[in-house]
This record gives sequence, C-alpha cells and structure tokens, in this order.
Amino acid sequence: MLRVNSGVLPGTTPVDLENVICVGEAGSVVPVNTKSGTINIKNSSGQVFNDVPSSHWAFEFINSIYHAEITSGCSTDPPLYCPDASVTRAQMAVFILKAMRVAPSNACTGAVFSDVNAQTVGEVFCRYIEKFAELNITSGCRADNPSTPVNEAAYCPDEEITRAQMAVFITKALGIQPSSICNGGIFDDVNAATVGESFCRYIEKFSELKITSGCSANPPLYCPSNTVTRAQMAAFLAKGFIK
Repeated sequence: MLRVNSGVLPGTTPVDLENVICVGEAGSVVPVNTKSGTINIKNSSGQVFNDVPSSHWAFEFINSIYHAEITSGCSTDPPLYCPDASVTRAQMAVFILKAMRVAPSNACTGAVFSDVNAQTVGEVFCRYIEKFAELNITSGCRADNPSTPVNEAAYCPDEEITRAQMAVFITKALGIQPSSICNGGIFDDVNAATVGESFCRYIEKFSELKITSGCSANPPLYCPSNTVTRAQMAAFLAKGFIK
C-alpha cells in the first residue's frame, strides 16, 4: 500500500486538507477573482509559522499562500510549514488546485489511476488527484495499456516532484501554452539534449512568465532534476497565481 508523505513532523498536529481556515490579521482582505483564478492579497505580513521567520528567503511567498488559503502548513500545533521538505505529486495536486480556486472531485472513484484510491492515498488526496486528471493537467506517470483488461495507468503519488515537472504542471494550470520552440539559450542545463524538447519549451515559458529565475544566476541554471521544496513551491504559486 502506498503511503503519502504528508510532511507532518513527529509530535505535531497534522493539517486537515478539507478544512483549511485562513486566520488572517485584523483587516486582512482576500478577494478572489474566480474567473481568472488570480488572488489578491493584502496585509499578509507577520510571522505565521514557527519555522519561517521574517529572515527566510521565502517568507513573503509562504505568507501569501497561507493568507490565500492555499496552505495551512504541515502542522497546526505547533504552527509549522516545513519549508525544506520535498513536495510529492499528491501534495502538488492539492497545492495547485487550491491556487486555481478549483474544488476537488465530489467523490473518489479509484478508477482513474491504479495507485490512487481511498485505501492507497486517502479519500481527500484521491479527490484532488482525480480532479487534476479531469482538468488534463496530468496524465499520470504511467499510461494504461489498452490491450490488457486491467487499468495500468499510474500517478505515482508518493514520488517527489522535480523542477522540470513543476514547470509543466503550473504552466498547464495557468492555461498557458509552452514556448513554440526550445531555444536552449536561457539556462545552461535546459535544452533538447538535457531535458528533451517538451520539458525545455515548458521551462523556458516558465522563465518568460517570470515565475522562475532558475537555481543559479552565474552560470544560469534551472536544475531541472532537483526536487521541489515546499518553500520553492510557495514561490512558484505566489508568482503564478497571486497578484
């Protein structure tokens, strides 16, 4: 049985994905443009999580997605965000759909992916992942073999998401097409030979949208194979969905 890594630390109270409550500062305003999916945040300053002080590089990004009700952290007691923890494919589906202001599927069918059902990932994760597939943002990590009677399509919910994969998912979630060609001149480690034509086009569009500036300025690198941390995820979501 697959066990989804929720990022919860021992001795802490885990977060209920279904009931994320935004406890903003007095006078906080969180208007949501449901047509465009863009969220406008005001008055999101002030430390929210014990492990994300104001000196943390992603402090503003993490605060923004908290006040936008995209996350309530990895623990409520004590309040923690776990910024250095890696993001799994299951968690990523929840993050992105919440940023899109899209509700999960009404029920978990367990029929979309062979490794996603109430027993393997839980009812809530299942509903988010199946909605993610319904929106054509993902087709999973393995396609079904139509010549066999068993559904072999898989999502790999426990796998950690890479920076290359994240560029594809967020660009698709924003409803934006990738660059028409792979230029290969933006990042030294991103071209058709290193990541493939398709990933290259998505990563270069990701850069064009100013959602990423890469992992290194000199030399210019994107680090496409590196896993995405929760702090990096906050930055990507804030830049892509919060204005």
